[in-house]
Amino acid sequence: MATLQILEHCTASRTSTTSTRSDTHVYSYPAHASSPPNLLRLTSDSLQPDGTVFVDLEFVEEALGLPGVDGYGWARFEFGQAIGPNNRYTIQRKLGWGMYSSTWLARDNEESKYVAVKALTGYSTELHEKGLAYWEPQALHFLGNSPPHCIPLLAQFNEVGIGEDGPHRCLVTPLYGGDVSALLKGHKGVPLRLSKLILLHILRGIAHAHSCSIVHTDLKPDNFFFEATMTTAEIEKWLEVNPPRRNPPEMSKHEMIQSAVSQPLPMISVEDAQTIKFSLYIFGY
Repeated sequence: MATLQILEHCTASRTSTTSTRSDTHVYSYPAHASSPPNLLRLTSDSLQPDGTVFVDLEFVEEALGLPGVDGYGWARFEFGQAIGPNNRYTIQRKLGWGMYSSTWLARDNEESKYVAVKALTGYSTELHEKGLAYWEPQALHFLGNSPPHCIPLLAQFNEVGIGEDGPHRCLVTPLYGGDVSALLKGHKGVPLRLSKLILLHILRGIAHAHSCSIVHTDLKPDNFFFEATMTTAEIEKWLEVNPPRRNPPEMSKHEMIQSAVSQPLPMISVEDAQTIKFSLYIFGY
């Protein structure tokens, strides 16, 4: 049977930062299961001597529509979709995404506030449930309900995925304003006073994690988060004037997909940053 291989080029914005990256993944599946030929981008080098066909798929953000069992399976939430136990959380927009998850702004319908929902890919969820990788849920649990300078886990649940995406383990945390990497890039650096404050808070977070026998294995500005300064009313106003958006349609494995545009909260000022709390997050894979 002939095989169709997808050479996937992802040019993407990371979770809540302004950095970009380019990843290349090769994905294979039987040719008879491919999408209509007129939707695929073939080149003169597409057909190989052994009958393998290479197809270039370009994704603006996460590569939706590729199977979780093969290392993919990002969540495909709809704006306004209710998820979680008793439909407690309503999806408002995508804040950003990373290699193993995507993060969404959601409204907690029981407490009438906004939270962040981190949805693991189908692949990461499978590894987590088998105890093979992705220990963050356990780490957040051991840190306690009110860990000093570590982001607390408010709730977690599994959400059914679409098609071959697989289920998504969802981690609910307080809504944070962004990460230190984005703060540094947004202001082209920060004053020494703020740098010392960030370092002090992160060291306190590390000390608490160590007191709980937890070692953070990926210390970097991308994983240092600062608290949100917007009130619930301000967030609702922001959503009105800056509604959620989707990227243009893109070809995936079997279908056309439209990823949600990453829309993090507005960047805070340096002055505001000197009055807020910074915390550790993303405790490794």
